[in-house]
Amino acid sequence: YPDDLGATNAFSRLNDKVFYPSAKGVTIFPFDSALLYLGDIASGFRREIFRVGVEDDFSPRLYPPAVHVNNDGDTLLYFQNRQWNFVNPGLGGRVDLYCYNMTADSVVWKIPQIDPYGNSSVCLPLYHEGKIYFRGFLTLFCLDATNGEIIWTHEFPGDFDDILQGNMIIVEDMLVLKSSTEGIHAFNLQTGDLFWERYDAGVTSCYMTYYEGAVYYGSYDGKIFKVRVSDGEIMWTYTSPNAGVAPTWDAVFYNSVTIDPILRRMYACDAYYLLCLQLP
Repeated sequence: YPDDLGATNAFSRLNDKVFYPSAKGVTIFPFDSALLYLGDIASGFRREIFRVGVEDDFSPRLYPPAVHVNNDGDTLLYFQNRQWNFVNPGLGGRVDLYCYNMTADSVVWKIPQIDPYGNSSVCLPLYHEGKIYFRGFLTLFCLDATNGEIIWTHEFPGDFDDILQGNMIIVEDMLVLKSSTEGIHAFNLQTGDLFWERYDAGVTSCYMTYYEGAVYYGSYDGKIFKVRVSDGEIMWTYTSPNAGVAPTWDAVFYNSVTIDPILRRMYACDAYYLLCLQLP
């Protein structure tokens, strides 16, 4: 859409519909208002479903929602408004977390300034069996999806590891989280207890792909990792053959890998070449 100069480069999906945020203002940046659109994939038709404006001089910025359809057939969206104060930059940022009932066109709950540092990961929250998992700057939150009450949190050290980058996935009844540095961690979904963690698992912001008991992902130093979910063991790493080779020199995996379960082949891009690997 030509008027979407403030659109983010991410969206979420439910069946044949997409949800994507945008922003508008007198100038391109900062923005006066942030919007969330619902778009139809087949026709391209879109409509605005949510809007928020500047509050206390904090410029708004919405990010894609986690989507859940409840037992009543209502579509619930869980998303964040990451804001920055351009009038007084010394005040920094703040993050509000929302649950919005799209069917009823109403805000179910809102948690103002959920993160004490005013920062958060731009990646989607995760919905799973009545709970929302959300990443702040150093805090991993598990919330009750019905009322927004915090069930448990886990604090990261920050001096060498935060959770702004990386990603998380729910598999084998646990939450596996890749943090901003070389850390990878597995948590009990109900209690937040740590099952295992290690700090030699590569640096990446790629989504993890789960297949046959392991998560696969690429790293910024040109490697693909296979990590066993049950205990965190690194089963193998694969280094791109293009790393250190002219004319590319630097092979970097920016995107997730894709696995064909029939042919047992993995597809990945090292920023220059498309690779196909045969799995055992």
